Amino acid sequence: MFQSPVRLSRLLQRSYPKGVTNLNATQGEPKKIVISWQPSITSDVVYYNVYRSASKFLPYAYLAKTNETSFEDLINSNGVTRYYKVTAVDIDELESLRQDEPVVGSTLDAPLSPEITALYDGGGINVSWSSVARAKSYTLTRSGGDKEMVFSGLNSNSYYDSDIQLGTKYSYKIVAVDEYGIESKPKNINISTK
Repeated sequence: MFQSPVRLSRLLQRSYPKGVTNLNATQGEPKKIVISWQPSITSDVVYYNVYRSASKFLPYAYLAKTNETSFEDLINSNGVTRYYKVTAVDIDELESLRQDEPVVGSTLDAPLSPEITALYDGGGINVSWSSVARAKSYTLTRSGGDKEMVFSGLNSNSYYDSDIQLGTKYSYKIVAVDEYGIESKPKNINISTK
């Protein structure tokens, strides 16, 4: 790219802008990592570049350009760790050096899976499950018989299913749901009404 002699002379006399300081990243936010930093002390910085990697040892890819001193990285996964570096860019598009060490952020992990048991008592099936920290409710899904049934928003640790048919095999699946709607991995149990 052609540079005018005046601009080229100015660039040759300039030094790179100072980098950002106090780089931080959130841990345990649902579906996002927020990166924040103190601005560069260089007066003519006009924006910041954010770089991200899935590993401390892999290359860092350009993620975003921002005029702010924070950036929200939306990630549609639970329990994900990402590594970030941020640079300052001045009016002449000179970019500061990246940090030697990245800042590490992670998204909130899914709740643990509840343990599930089921007992047929001759009149119905009593399904129960263990309590899970962070769970605000539970969703129980029944398959088998003539239809699938979903019982959501359960606040107890058991459900008595009396809508059953004799001689039928049923499968129950339980998931814990936290305040953000994040679901645990399901746990299943099979039971027969023979």
